[in-house]
Amino acid sequence: MNQNNIDFFNQNIYKQDFKLELLKKGKKTKYRPNDIVTSSNNLVPYVGLITDGVIKVTMHISNKEFFLYYLNAKNNFIIDDMNMISGNPMNIIYTTMTNAEIHWVPKYIIDKWQTKYPKFEKAYFLTMQINLDLILMNLNTIQSNVLKDRLFSFLKETAIQLETSIFEIDIKTLSNDMNTSIRAIFKALRELEKECKIKRLAKDIVICE
Repeated sequence: MNQNNIDFFNQNIYKQDFKLELLKKGKKTKYRPNDIVTSSNNLVPYVGLITDGVIKVTMHISNKEFFLYYLNAKNNFIIDDMNMISGNPMNIIYTTMTNAEIHWVPKYIIDKWQTKYPKFEKAYFLTMQINLDLILMNLNTIQSNVLKDRLFSFLKETAIQLETSIFEIDIKTLSNDMNTSIRAIFKALRELEKECKIKRLAKDIVICE
C-alpha cells in the first residue's frame, strides 16, 4: 500500500469518525509475536481494525507458503477480501510480527456502513483492491526475480515495517516466506553480504542500504 493510498484511506476513515466508531464497537484482543491471528477459513463474521503492531500475511497453497504483504496500524483492516475479489478460495493466514492489538468488529456493522456511507464503502473496497494488487505483484515476483533480489526486497520491507535496520530472523521461517529451501536462503544471504547490502550477526540481520 503506497503512501497516497494510505493517506486517502485514512482521510476517509478518520474524518468520518469511522475509526472511533469501530473502536467502540470492536472487541479488543492483544497478541504476542508469532501468534496466528486468524485465517481466511474462519474470518467471515468479523473485520479486524489493527491499532498496534505489524501483521504478516501469507498464502498457503498445496503445502507451500508464500509471503504476500504486511498490515499495520496505518493500513488498518484485516478482511476476508481476496476470495471475494478473485472468486477462488485461498487460505490466507495472518501472523503477528510484533506485539499487536486488534479490534474485531462484527461484519454486519461493516456491511451496514458500506450501504449508509459511500465514502466508507469506497475506502473499504480500495483496501481490498490494493491487497489484491500486492498479492498479484508478489506472486509475479516469485516467478520473475532471482531469489537474492526477492529476498533483499523482503528484508528491506520487513525493516520498514518494524522501523529498525536490525532485527531477528528465523531462517526456517524465511525459507517458508520465500518458498525455497534453507540451503538456498543461506546462499542468497551470503551473496547479499558480499554485496554489502546486509550483515549477519548471529540470528540478526542488519540492513546496510
